[in-house]
Amino acid sequence: MNTNTASPITSKKPIRFNTEGIAYEKTSEATVRVIKNLDNNYVGSITIPAAIVYNKTKYIVTEISETAFKGNENINSISIGDNIKTIKAFTFSYCKNLTSVTIPNSVCSIGESAFSASGLTSFTFPSAVTTIENYLFLGCKKLITIIIPNTITTIKEYSFSWCLQLTNLVCTIESPLAIHSNVFFETNTNLCKLEVPVKSIEAYQKANVWKSFKTIIATETVDTSNL
Repeated sequence: MNTNTASPITSKKPIRFNTEGIAYEKTSEATVRVIKNLDNNYVGSITIPAAIVYNKTKYIVTEISETAFKGNENINSISIGDNIKTIKAFTFSYCKNLTSVTIPNSVCSIGESAFSASGLTSFTFPSAVTTIENYLFLGCKKLITIIIPNTITTIKEYSFSWCLQLTNLVCTIESPLAIHSNVFFETNTNLCKLEVPVKSIEAYQKANVWKSFKTIIATETVDTSNL
């Protein structure tokens, strides 16, 4: 006869708190991530610090969680602290009045649709990011300029689709990446200038999808480490 009794399953309730207008959740004894403010009252220019002190304990801010700011039409700029490593999926999607974001090179992962349908006008990828995820800028109708560093190794589907005002794409990758035909779906590559390394112009002119850009010219190498 089995006399063993199952131990009760216990789950710890997440520890969440607000400080200086931003909501956080503990992820370890020393780290936190930014989460959605239930009042959705993030307004204006938001600065996410590299670290915070709460109840006399210092925490490093390492992540912005999924949907933390999704759909917030009251924010216009975001400055992200230099300990953040991850921006999760949909974080800033449908932030229609978000026109600028400052991202440090500590960020190594930006989730899919993180900025889709936002009001961004320009974007420079941090040098630590290697993958441009699906739908990342889908429907960003005010986006004019994008800078892609040579550290990018993968560009996924629909990442720059429906970017109706995109007129300047700077790509410092020497060998054109193989990308799906829908990456620039409904983005007018006839009107968008593609800037690439001078020795790579011919390769881009022959590469699938990339060759759809009517204007492909040489650019100086962009150093993203100081951006």
